[in-house]
Amino acid sequence: RARRPGEQTAVAVDANGDIYVAYAPGDVIDVFDKHGNFLRAIAGARTGLSGPTGIALDAAGNLYVANQNASTVTVYAAGASDDVSPSRTIQGPLTGLTAVRAVAVDGSGNLFVTKYSANSISEFSSSASGNVAPSATIQGGLTDLSGPYYIAIDSSGTLYVSNLGTNSISEYDSTVSGNQAPVRRIVGADTHINGPL
Repeated sequence: RARRPGEQTAVAVDANGDIYVAYAPGDVIDVFDKHGNFLRAIAGARTGLSGPTGIALDAAGNLYVANQNASTVTVYAAGASDDVSPSRTIQGPLTGLTAVRAVAVDGSGNLFVTKYSANSISEFSSSASGNVAPSATIQGGLTDLSGPYYIAIDSSGTLYVSNLGTNSISEYDSTVSGNQAPVRRIVGADTHINGPL
């Protein structure tokens, strides 16, 4: 297997311990087992990968990818490999997707996408596909979102978002929507948070 061009831009681990690594410069996602042995790759013109900067997996092993160059989210079936077409693609003006950076999926399959330059997060239903509007958007002055980059969700549905603009982590409860303040922030010199990517 040839060395991938550029640096890794995202990593995720599935329920089996397999490791997924995205390379935005080469539009490639490599998959390794938990011991670091190469298993397969997703790459090629049919994949729709275009600057993948965020990846996440749901409980069924489906792979979600934020493509910053195309402002899309592509979804691949569990075990997808080679030059495979996505099972779903979220794209188009109704989605509001722009400058996408990262994705996360909750226990119900709802998808959350960070939009860096828009200082917002879009939520899509578990079946969202094509040119579809988000089911909810987190945006506004109360949210404290500032260059939101990576996002994670715990088992209770709580969201954790890294803000590159303010060197902070914002936490939101599972019912967050609209212009709503975080329930907690991690910020300040004592945290040593600097450029949280």
